[in-house]
Formats: sequence, C-alpha cells, structure tokens
Amino acid sequence: MQDLSLEVKNSFDEYIKKVPEGCLEIAKLLRLGEIRSSMQIIQQFSEGMSWLLQASNLLSVNGIDTKFNIEQIENFLKEINDGLIVEDYMLVADLFEYEIASYFNKTD
Repeated sequence: MQDLSLEVKNSFDEYIKKVPEGCLEIAKLLRLGEIRSSMQIIQQFSEGMSWLLQASNLLSVNGIDTKFNIEQIENFLKEINDGLIVEDYMLVADLFEYEIASYFNKTD
C-alpha cells in the first residue's frame, strides 16, 4: 500500500501544479465570451477537484498529510456554481483567476 500511496501523492502533487494554468485559461475563455469552451474546461476542473478530494482522503487514511483544505475547495465549487447559475461569467472568471489560481499557487 505504501507504493500506491506514494504514487497517488506524486500524481496529486503534479496535478495541483497544473491547476493554476487551467484556472487562467478558464478565466480567459470566459472573458472572451467562449462560454461553451470554458464550460468544458470547468467540467474537467470539477472532475479534477473530485479526484483531488478522493486522493486527499486516501492519502490521509494512509498517514500522508496533503495540507489540502477540503472545505475551501467545496466553497470554490459552490461559488462557481452560484455564478454560473446566474450567468455572471465575469464573476466566475475573477474567481478562477484571483482566488482559485492563487490558492493553488500557494499549495506548491
């Protein structure tokens, strides 16, 4: 199990490094009015966050601390959803660029 945990931790860390760039791409597409393209990437982002949450739980059970704030991620997902419901794409773009990307830059 230790080898699996190490592999998951490495994948976890590598994924987190890529999140800020994806957030900036989403923000750019939203600001350009490329709603369909941005929605596809937002869906991938949500699926990625789900994987990170599952991986964090698995690692935690195996004694590996990821310093991953699950509540913060859940809050980001709620804010994204709330913004999309009211079609406030500039708010969602700002959220991705200034809050989520910044949060993941700090977790390196």
